[in-house]
Amino acid sequence: MPYNPNIILAKLPSPLTVSDSESDSEWPALDLAATPKKVHEVAQFTEIIQNEIEVDSDTELILNKFIKGAMARVQSGAQAEADLERTQRAEAERAARAKATRRTVQKGGIVTVERAKERIRLRTNREQESWEKKEYTRRQCPKREKSKVVRFHRAIAAYARLRISAMDPVDQLHYQLSDVEDD
Repeated sequence: MPYNPNIILAKLPSPLTVSDSESDSEWPALDLAATPKKVHEVAQFTEIIQNEIEVDSDTELILNKFIKGAMARVQSGAQAEADLERTQRAEAERAARAKATRRTVQKGGIVTVERAKERIRLRTNREQESWEKKEYTRRQCPKREKSKVVRFHRAIAAYARLRISAMDPVDQLHYQLSDVEDD
């Protein structure tokens, strides 16, 4: 493919130009204390430097090379920030889709009654282990204890959940309906 810079230049936005009617006094004073942080601020800063500082031809050549390199680094940094933001947004969207997929997709075919009971038993065992671990931690770290009333009610609730989950499904239904009938 032959080298044709006009194709690339046509895709670039048109450069900012200053008309001759504008005077140099309209430019803000060169503030050496302020650091330009955006690409357009750096471009304005370099234009101010080129217009306001009188240097000989050798120094001007060095200054122009420095400005060209600085502008390239600023633009590549801005592009890197945009790429990073786009990548992080895509990762967050991908994680949200994966999380939604994990919640709804079941693997392994149809769930049988035995398999459902096995899952309930495993979940109950995990809850029991978690409860025992919390109790052990509570006993080992008395400074972090909660009030006795809260601990007592949580223990009763955990025990009740374990007992209810150990019941047959029919007994669970009767137990839950007995609460409705009492009201």
